[in-house]
Amino acid sequence: MRKYELVKMWIAQGYLKETSGADMEAVGEQYFQVLAARSFFQDFKTYDQEDMRFKMHDIVHDFAQYMTKNECLTVNVNNLRGATMETSIERFESLPETLCDLCNLQSLDVTWCDSLKELPNAIGKLIKLRHLWIYGSGVAFIPKGIERITCLRTLDVFTMCGGGNESKAANLRELKNLNHIGGSLKIWNLRGGVEDASDAAEAQLKNKKRLRCLLLAFDYSRQNDILIEALRPPSDLENLTISRYGGLHLPNWMMTLTRLQELKLCYCANLEVLPPLGRLPNLEGLVLRSLKVRRLDAGILGIEKDENASINEGEIARVTAFPKLKELEIWYLEEAEEWDGIGRRVGEEDANTTSIISIMPQLRDLIIENCPLLRALPDYVLAAPLRELDISRCPILTNRYGEEEMAVIYLSHILHYFAIAILVQIKRIIWIQISFGLEDTEELLQSGFRYSPACPQLYQASVNVLYWSGYGLDFDMEYMYPVAVSTEKEEEEGDKYVLGYLVAQ
Repeated sequence: MRKYELVKMWIAQGYLKETSGADMEAVGEQYFQVLAARSFFQDFKTYDQEDMRFKMHDIVHDFAQYMTKNECLTVNVNNLRGATMETSIERFESLPETLCDLCNLQSLDVTWCDSLKELPNAIGKLIKLRHLWIYGSGVAFIPKGIERITCLRTLDVFTMCGGGNESKAANLRELKNLNHIGGSLKIWNLRGGVEDASDAAEAQLKNKKRLRCLLLAFDYSRQNDILIEALRPPSDLENLTISRYGGLHLPNWMMTLTRLQELKLCYCANLEVLPPLGRLPNLEGLVLRSLKVRRLDAGILGIEKDENASINEGEIARVTAFPKLKELEIWYLEEAEEWDGIGRRVGEEDANTTSIISIMPQLRDLIIENCPLLRALPDYVLAAPLRELDISRCPILTNRYGEEEMAVIYLSHILHYFAIAILVQIKRIIWIQISFGLEDTEELLQSGFRYSPACPQLYQASVNVLYWSGYGLDFDMEYMYPVAVSTEKEEEEGDKYVLGYLVAQ
C-alpha cells in the first residue's frame, strides 16, 4: 500500500481534522509516523519523494479484519478472474457530467486511463476536491473552472491546450488561487509568447510553497525564454526538470533555488551556455541530456566569484563547487568537445588566490554516453571518489583512457558466456559487480583474481570460501574490503558471507 493512499482513506472516513497549524494531510502524516514507530507497518520501500510503500503487520491486519468483519468485505484479488478486474472507466473517453454533482468528492484518480480524453466541463463544481491525479491518462487539457477548487492539494499534471479545445481549456492563470498544491506538478506543452508569459506570471507558481517537484515541458520555441522567466517556482523546490526548452539561456531564478536537490535539463536544443550550477549548495543529482553545449567550461562551477572574494590577510579561503553532488549524468552532448579543468590540482593551495578549491567532493556515480567529440575528463573528475564510472559511445574518451589509465580488474579463466559488469574508479578500484551461471561457480572460485598490470597497487589476496550461493557477487572496496556474497534471501536476513579480501592502496 502507498502512504498517500492510506492517508486519503483516513480523510474520506472522517478520521482526520484540520488544525490551526496543519491541514488533514499533514495530520495524517503525523499519525502515520506514530503508527510506523509502533510497528503497525513493515517492509517500507521508498521509490521517490512522493511514493512510500509498506505492508501492514500480519497481526495488526488479522486483528483489523476481525474487528470489522460485520462492516467490511475482504476480497482476495488472486481468486478473481482477469475480466472481473478490468474497471469500466478504463474504456471511457469522457466522464459523465453528473460526476460533478458529487459535492463531497475529495479524490479523483484517472491515472493510466489512456482512453479517457476529457474531464467533465463542470469540474469546478467539485469544490471539496483535494486530489486530482491524471498522469498517464489520455486527458488532453484541464477544463476551465479549476480555479474554484481552492482546496486542491494534488494536481500532478497541467496540460496546456493545443488541439482546438481552447474554448473549454483552462490556462495557466487559473492556477493563481491554488496555493495549496503540493508534491509534484508537471506542466506540459508550454508555448512561448507574450500572452502566455502574462498567463504564467498570473499563475504565481512561487506562491505554491508546498511544491517539491516541478517539470516544465516546452515546445522548442525560441520565445520560451520569455515564458520561463515568468514560471518562477517556490524557493523551497527540491526537484526541477526542464524539457524541450527552446531558449538560449536558462532563467535567472534558477540560481535562487538553494534547496534544489535534483536538476534535469533535457532536449534543450538551443542551450549552449550553462549557469554556475556549482553554487547550488544542496544539488545531489544533475542530468544533462541532448543540449547544444559545445564546451563545459569552468563557468559551470561558479567558483570565480567566491575565489576572488575578499579575505583577511593570512587566511585561506576554502571554495567548494557542487559540494553535495553525488550523481552526474551526461547524455547525447554530441557537439561538446571540451570539458575544462581548473588549471591546478583540486585541494591544492594557490599562492595567488590564497584559496583551496574543492570540486564535487562527494561525486560517486558518473555516466557519460554518446558524447563522440568529448576529448578529455577534467582534473577534478579524475580526482573524484567515484564508485561507478560508465563511459559508452565516446570513442575519443575510450581511446584516451584505456587500460593504462582505467585500472580494470580481470578475472582469469572465465567462460565466454559469463556476464561481467565492471565499474571502477580511475587508478583505484571501488566497486565491482559480477554475475554468472550457477553451474560455473566452482570454476570461478578456483580461477581466483588477477591484478591488472595497469594498476600495480592492486594486489591479489587468497580467497577463503566459507559459503557460496551462486547468485552473484556484490561488494565494495576502499583500501581493504571483504569480498562478500549474498542472495536476496540472505540480504533480507542481514547475513553476509566473506569470501576473502582484495587490497587497493
